[in-house]
Amino acid sequence: MTGSTSLLLGGPRKPRERRKNPLWRFRRVLFLLGLFGFGAMLGGVMVLSQIELDLEQDDFGDLAETSYICTAEVTDDCGPDNATAKLSAGEDRQKIEYDEIPPIVIWAVVSTEDKTFFEHHGVDPWGIARAGYQGLRSSGATQGGSTITQQYVKNTFTGSDRTLVRKLREATLAVKLEREFTKEEILERYLNRIYFGRGAYGIQAAAQSYFGKNAEDLDLADAAFLAGLIRSPGRADPALDPVEANRRRSTTLDRMVADGYITVDQAEEARNRDWSSVAPQADREGLGEVKGASFGTEYFVEAVRQELALLYPGGAAYTEGLRVYTTLEPELQRSAYTTVVNEVDPTANPDDPAASLVAVDDKGRVVAMMGGYDFQQSQVNLALGRDGGAVSY
Repeated sequence: MTGSTSLLLGGPRKPRERRKNPLWRFRRVLFLLGLFGFGAMLGGVMVLSQIELDLEQDDFGDLAETSYICTAEVTDDCGPDNATAKLSAGEDRQKIEYDEIPPIVIWAVVSTEDKTFFEHHGVDPWGIARAGYQGLRSSGATQGGSTITQQYVKNTFTGSDRTLVRKLREATLAVKLEREFTKEEILERYLNRIYFGRGAYGIQAAAQSYFGKNAEDLDLADAAFLAGLIRSPGRADPALDPVEANRRRSTTLDRMVADGYITVDQAEEARNRDWSSVAPQADREGLGEVKGASFGTEYFVEAVRQELALLYPGGAAYTEGLRVYTTLEPELQRSAYTTVVNEVDPTANPDDPAASLVAVDDKGRVVAMMGGYDFQQSQVNLALGRDGGAVSY
């Protein structure tokens, strides 16, 4: 017989023993664990769905706004670009509407903070996964996983505690917020609330603080820089760290190119802009920066501030976004300063008596006031007399 015949005569082969999956013996336990996990997830979803979006917590309508004091030549639209002085309660802010924010700013912020903002419904799962992956690969700044809507919820409703419960609540409220407001409304609220450094809250105050212009006049280089400030503004002020400021701006420009908002050539032109156009950081002590301080306007501004404090008690003069029109005429104020300094110069003769001057028009309104020789040396306003005087502004 051949070898093959002998195999056939030997009878059928024994069936091979199948190897059992090691997990098979734990199938009941795994089933119970899966059932428990599904139940826990379902319960969590039900609990989160009960979280109420309390819009009364959103104080957008009551956000503190800077007040501005203007002199006589300004008869309307008193504001940051023509004011003699401003009053703020630690938060320099001037709210503006969505239509006043140029598209280039919107594009820069969306590319930097939330590239799918106009597509998602409050939460972007892929963005969270992408941020986590980039975080593992890079130790530098990367796009965060929180959407713009979630950031607004964190700043307004939930706070910033680093807990899972807070993050879940934030995500739930973000979804509900998007059912209450349009994308444009959310962006308007977001860009009026967030902090940009230098005491500037909101895009209008930031444009004024860094570039001395209104938000509507910001160009690509300006917008890219300001968008890059949002995550950590104190570390990228060009006056303190131009290298980091360059890096932030370049990152935003690269993302705007990738998202199709601008061309490579436009990005390169903006990237090569130096920082000479950035305004120096204003003094925030006392009255802060006062136009015309070199010819004594600080005494007048301080007198106005004191009267406003009486008219608007409880600090409202610093938070209500007042526009204060006064009768002080800069040229007459300059003449008053020259007159007082020429007549009495305490630097030339310390024994000379102090001098002051008030000029009023035919209606009794103050058009010039010299309350002293140097406001930085003495804030006592000699023009108002011992009891403060009673004048109209």
